[in-house]
Amino acid sequence: VVGDTVAAWLGQKCYYFAKSVNERIIIPTNPIFDTKHLSIQLWVKPNDVSSPFENSLLCKEYQYIVRLFSGELFFAVETIDPAIWFWVNTGVRVNENEWVNFYFKYNAISFDVYKNGVFAVSIPHNKGELVSGTGSLQLGNREFFPGSSNGFKGSLQDVRIYNRALTPEEVKINY
Repeated sequence: VVGDTVAAWLGQKCYYFAKSVNERIIIPTNPIFDTKHLSIQLWVKPNDVSSPFENSLLCKEYQYIVRLFSGELFFAVETIDPAIWFWVNTGVRVNENEWVNFYFKYNAISFDVYKNGVFAVSIPHNKGELVSGTGSLQLGNREFFPGSSNGFKGSLQDVRIYNRALTPEEVKINY
């Protein structure tokens, strides 16, 4: 953990990021986070959605990124063919100072997003499987850009990463 402060939320714990330089949680490289298909579910409470900078929520460098950009949710993956980053603006808006639950699913044909347990959008693509990533899993910022303004300002809670797609029923139960 680099420069974090812990805040209470409904009697539980969450991580609060003040958007200072290099503030992030780093989880060392582990094969469990290296998956060809991906599902991510997390609670987010942004303090500032107006920033035109990246606001990285979750990142496994060289494989996938979830971020806010000017109040909209973006998702990126690095795929096998071609081996480039594929960025998607989900069009899903986020409000300041409100807790919201997101579920993202990436497979070889689509990005799917749920907001607060309700299906929001499916974005078809033909990008294929994810590359095998060697980077660490990071919450709140990206170490790839040290000293930059990629940091998230707000709180994250209950971050879950799956190596399979959840059913719509499982998404609702986890919400």
